Amino acid sequence: MVLAGMQSLACAGEPGPAESAAGGATPEPTATTDGQQAGGSSPEERSGLAGKMQALIAGTDDAAAANIALMTFYTDGLSDYEIDEAGVLALGREYLEAGDDARAEVVFSFLQMASFQVTREVSADIWAAHGDLRLARGDTSGAKSMYDVALGTDADHAYSKQRLASLAGGPAPKKPSSAASSPQIARRDDLARFRFKFTEAGGGERTLMISETCNTSGVLRAVAQWENSAPWVFTSVSDTVFEQVNAPKGKKPVKLTFELDPGTAAEAVVVSGGAKGRFEWGGYLPDGFEPEMGTCD
Repeated sequence: MVLAGMQSLACAGEPGPAESAAGGATPEPTATTDGQQAGGSSPEERSGLAGKMQALIAGTDDAAAANIALMTFYTDGLSDYEIDEAGVLALGREYLEAGDDARAEVVFSFLQMASFQVTREVSADIWAAHGDLRLARGDTSGAKSMYDVALGTDADHAYSKQRLASLAGGPAPKKPSSAASSPQIARRDDLARFRFKFTEAGGGERTLMISETCNTSGVLRAVAQWENSAPWVFTSVSDTVFEQVNAPKGKKPVKLTFELDPGTAAEAVVVSGGAKGRFEWGGYLPDGFEPEMGTCD
C-alpha cells in the first residue's frame, strides 16, 4: 500500500480489524551481529521504507532527533514509499534487541501513524510490538494491555496469546531504558487539558492544533496552521510550560505557556521564542488530529 493524499499527521485511533501477517504471529526480535550498528543491517542492505527510515535514524544523535527526522520525512517524502509493515517492524525489533528501546519506540510509533493514515486501522502485529517494547522496559501491566488490544483487533493473533500465556507466571525482569534515563523525557498523564484548537487572539487568522505524542521525543505536538513545515514537538518544562525539542539550527526553541481556567483546562496559550503570539481556546480538535502518535494509555 502506498501513502497518498495526506492531510494531517493522523495516527492510531480505536483499534480496527487487523491486517496481520499469515498466522497472526509476530517474529521474535532479531539479534544484531558483531560489527553491526544498532538496527541490524546497514541502510544500504535494507531496502524500501525500512531502509530509508534506518538511514534517517543513523544520521541523528538520539531518539528525539530521530523522531523529528522521521516526522519531517512523513510530510515531505513518505508518499513515495510503500508501507512495508513487516520490514519496519523488523527494524524496530532490531533496535529493541540491541537495547535501544527509545529508537524502537520511534520506529513502532511511526509505523503505527503511517499505517493508520493509509488504512484507518492498526494491525495486531503493531500493537504486539508496542507490547514487547513495554515488556522490555519492565512494564508488565502495560505489555499485557497492548497484547489485549492486539487480540481485540485479531482474536486469533497467536503471538499475543503466547506472550500473555508466558506472562501468567509473573513480571519480566526490567531492562535499562534509554528513554527513562534521558533528561529530555517527561511523561505525564494530564495532557488532555492541553489538547485543543487555539486561535490567534485579537481576530488574527493563525491557528494552533495542539495534541499529544507518546514518542520519547516529547509529550505535546503542535501544528502551526500558518507554517509549511513539520509539526513542532515539545517536552514538559513545568506544569504549564512546554519547550520545543530540537529546534532548527539557528532558531530559538518555541515555548508554549498555557493559561488554565478554574477547572484546570487550558483556555489560552502564549507562544514565545522561535514564534510569538497569544492564542485562545477555539474548540476541540477536528477528526484526524487525535489520538496522536504512540500508545498513550
